[in-house]
Amino acid sequence: MVIYGPHTGDVSKSVSYTYGPHWKGIIGYRVIEGNDIYGHKFGGESWDVPTCLLCNEPIHQIFSFDLKDTRLKELGDRTICELPLICCLNCSVSWEPQAFKINFQNRSVDTISQNYSQKWVREEADKIRYPLPEINVKLIKMVDDDIPIDEASYYKALSSFGKEYICSLVDPLVKTIIH
Repeated sequence: MVIYGPHTGDVSKSVSYTYGPHWKGIIGYRVIEGNDIYGHKFGGESWDVPTCLLCNEPIHQIFSFDLKDTRLKELGDRTICELPLICCLNCSVSWEPQAFKINFQNRSVDTISQNYSQKWVREEADKIRYPLPEINVKLIKMVDDDIPIDEASYYKALSSFGKEYICSLVDPLVKTIIH
């Protein structure tokens, strides 16, 4: 699984990678606040997360997706019931690739690697608290305006981000892109 955002998450790739004809016909979902039959969550502390190697703060649990949701079946199997997505929000490690090992039996995540070419850390007064508040979220099908097939639709989708939905989740061959 690869996670990219807010553009590609990879400074070696151009912004144009985030839109174009390769997005046409993609299946995806808006993640919005709300309840449904699945236990998707934003925030919380249901997983034991590691400490960030740069800022020495607990890494934030951003999402926990319930893999009983048949729309996410390619992300797990019968032994994996939930997928946590984590990232430190208090320093520059979020700007570069990170790798984590998930232990599903004891609900813990360990750091494999965190990269940072810049050593930026939020001022104490500006740090994002840990844990993030836990909020129930649900997935709804993306609308045509969410599909970034050209530059105009890309910016239109970005203008909806944060107002109409928390993030978008797309699954072309198990590639997850979070804006």
